[in-house]
Amino acid sequence: MDNSEFILPGYESLSNEYNELSSSLSDYSKDVWGTRTRRGCASQFSTEEELLAGILSVRQEIAQLDAIAPSIWAQEQQQQQLCIQMLEQRIQAAMDLAQGSSREDAIRWIADAEDCSTDLQHLEWHLGIPFGYITGTLPGYRAA
Repeated sequence: MDNSEFILPGYESLSNEYNELSSSLSDYSKDVWGTRTRRGCASQFSTEEELLAGILSVRQEIAQLDAIAPSIWAQEQQQQQLCIQMLEQRIQAAMDLAQGSSREDAIRWIADAEDCSTDLQHLEWHLGIPFGYITGTLPGYRAA
């Protein structure tokens, strides 16, 4: 594959380094913030100095993410745990209202109420809980 459109002519090695760092930053940003950082490719630079400054800038952004990522992920995990607790309370309340109903019934009713009855992953996303939580608590369960 010809990637010459992404390379600053004469600076292939530095261009590849910049492009790889930018790609890593984009992935890392998605992991931390949920959105991708777009930096463009090395061919946007006109000189070696600009390219080196771009590499330094990307490295600094990665270092900044390294510094804040653990706290962001910890907050996200706390929020997910709160959402799980809220879901479990809703499930129990639904089961209490309809005596003799199962956990599966309660989840089906909640999914229907949230307009997610055909897609459990969408329900998990909609409720802010980790993907696989509902299906993990009900092996073999499928939404109606």
